[in-house]
Amino acid sequence: MEDLPVIIAGAGPCGMMSALVLQRHGISSIILERAGRDKLLADVGSGYDIQPTAMKVINYMGLPYPSHFHQYAGIHQLRLDTAATVRILAIKHEIAVLGEGFEAWSAQRSELQKMLSQALNSKYSDLRCGCGVKSFEEEEDRVKVELADGSTVMGRALLACDGVKSAVRAQLYKDQGDILQYCGVRTWWGKTEVAEGSHLHQLMRESQPLEEGLNFCWYMPAGASKGCFMGAPSCGPEGTKFFWAYSCSDPLPPGEGEDLTRRGGVVGPEAKDALGPMLEGACEFARECVAAALPEHVTMVGLYDRARLDLPFTSKGGLVALLGDAAHPQTPFLGQGASSALVDAFVCCARLAHSRDVRLALRAYDSEERRAGMKTMVQEARKWALISTSDRMFTRFSFRQACAWLPLRWIILDMMKQDKTNADFFLKVTMDFPECGHSSCSEDENEEDD
Repeated sequence: MEDLPVIIAGAGPCGMMSALVLQRHGISSIILERAGRDKLLADVGSGYDIQPTAMKVINYMGLPYPSHFHQYAGIHQLRLDTAATVRILAIKHEIAVLGEGFEAWSAQRSELQKMLSQALNSKYSDLRCGCGVKSFEEEEDRVKVELADGSTVMGRALLACDGVKSAVRAQLYKDQGDILQYCGVRTWWGKTEVAEGSHLHQLMRESQPLEEGLNFCWYMPAGASKGCFMGAPSCGPEGTKFFWAYSCSDPLPPGEGEDLTRRGGVVGPEAKDALGPMLEGACEFARECVAAALPEHVTMVGLYDRARLDLPFTSKGGLVALLGDAAHPQTPFLGQGASSALVDAFVCCARLAHSRDVRLALRAYDSEERRAGMKTMVQEARKWALISTSDRMFTRFSFRQACAWLPLRWIILDMMKQDKTNADFFLKVTMDFPECGHSSCSEDENEEDD
């Protein structure tokens, strides 16, 4: 059984991080990705917040994140209707003063994928694109996985990192009412190329008051505007781009597309045309930014989590585990989705690497504390999605006032509190296996040990 690879469904950040942790310990994996290789690394306009515990994972793995990630100088909160400043949070500066150790990092999906894929070693990590999982069968000491093309592969374990519409989860809980739950929020995201010296470039510069670095902009619902608009610029060799997202409350979910690298969203003219009317009453920058985006760079999705938050993250047979969005999908309003997936990957695969008993390792990964913590996180993310996009005047006013006047220390501590579930999960595995708490050992050293 130990000669069999670990099978990983999905080659997003969760799947590739899983493979990297395994290869660090000399364990082979087969990564099965239903999308083509061209889409795997494509810049689809979306990005992730990378929270402190996920940064510990990335540092431990020795990944070259400074060349792929952005660190924001602060958050610029504005009214969506007039672009008037609500508050400027100079987080990078204030953190240094407060000594709280919170860092605000962000990564475009494409850059995170590139960083992870470039670290894969084909000696251990066999990435197969264009072949998704159709079904699986647990045997006494192995898992047989059937692919969409009818072929099969065998592995010692199956890790489902295949996202919110996980095929593995669909089989695992097909008769238990485990449905996706629409959260009442519709989101568009995209990217806009900003020409130097253009009117749009001038408007973007006005949104960046902190000169020591990039500012994340958060336009809050106010006045006649609807929903919230947020984003940040990215300046590189290919020019300046503004990556943005717009969200609003909507009782009906939008249609769906086939591209799961865009969360199954609708892409192109249909998505962009649906967004235009939503921005009536919004400030000039938001409207012009969306208007200048190419249709193929705009995606529209409904935000979903799971109706059943009480289900285990492992199978009854003990050889299949759910990770990331396959286990606990959530809205992006806590900025914890990708970070939780990276922490899942690290903890699960560290336990697999340190145990000869796959079932014991996956059972330790699927702890009651982790499930309870992620249930709370998913509920909080849903709550903040509804608050941030509310159409109720009192809710909108109260939210802006709280953002304007709450002490910065409270805001920072709340941001750290949202990461506590991941911090505790990571801490537990480093206590069980102290070598996981630092990155002193290289991949070559691990190969020799094994």
